[in-house]
Amino acid sequence: MKFQSVKEYFYKLNTIGFILLLVPLVLFIFLYYLPMDRMILVKDWRVDGLLIGTFSLVFILDLTIVQWLWNEKMRKLTKVIELASKMDGYFTASVRRLASYAFCSLLMALGFFLTGDQLFTGLFLVVEAVMFLHRPSRNSFCVNLKIRGAERDMILLDMDLYKKNKKA
Repeated sequence: MKFQSVKEYFYKLNTIGFILLLVPLVLFIFLYYLPMDRMILVKDWRVDGLLIGTFSLVFILDLTIVQWLWNEKMRKLTKVIELASKMDGYFTASVRRLASYAFCSLLMALGFFLTGDQLFTGLFLVVEAVMFLHRPSRNSFCVNLKIRGAERDMILLDMDLYKKNKKA
């Protein structure tokens, strides 16, 4: 990805993150406040239990696998020397992680729509909270990639390389 500045990089990353956070939230609110006289699609308690078990298993597996892949990607990116390559890798990894969380949120919204079970509401809120806490930021970029010194100052203080060299 090509970015003109560090500010633009984090602006685009945060915009994508908030879109991925809000789309499932809006859909869930819409489904939650549908008229109460709507028909619940799954009425059989066995199918209801199967859906709850399957969606819960997918929920746990998704969050576990995403965290494992995230840690693996960050481990690989810390070994990269060039900051631009680290930024590209971090951008891709962050968007993938947030997209996976959004998929899990949509799955919980679907489970609520099909069954009307409040367990899916709780799981949905957990995923949204995790998405909010794992949103990309300048500080998390520096911490996850173990960036120190001049590069850290450049990221945190919104300095470009040109401005930094001009000051020196």
